[in-house]
Amino acid sequence: MDTNRIGLVRYRLEKANTKLTEASDNLMIGHLGLSITCSYYAIFSSIRALLVLKDENPKTHEGAIKLFNKYFVKDNKFPAGTNKLIKDAKDIREQADYGDFFVIERKTAEAHLEHARRFVKRAEEILTESLLKGKNSNNKK
Repeated sequence: MDTNRIGLVRYRLEKANTKLTEASDNLMIGHLGLSITCSYYAIFSSIRALLVLKDENPKTHEGAIKLFNKYFVKDNKFPAGTNKLIKDAKDIREQADYGDFFVIERKTAEAHLEHARRFVKRAEEILTESLLKGKNSNNKK
């Protein structure tokens, strides 16, 4: 993988981790809607980082999620239920951002933050493994 793409992967992962921090901070001060939103964007930024491996850069959230499922769920790099987790995170984020009279319970925000943490961690594992394989194959040439 060329250095520009590696830089893009790192940038998107850094963004995902920043969103995790923001989700946690917002949860602590009781801004549950913002916590939900940041948790979703941590997942979404991780998806975008993973898609760099496949040389994909979709223009929409739906497109990114569809490609993620194609490349990473169907290949068993993430568990089968991951697509539902992402859909739920996206749906609740949209309700939190745009819904009228939508109430978020603290336990819901906590659960979404935990899901996002696990998702980002798994994405980092896959990306690290892939980048190390790339370095090793370059060293053999």
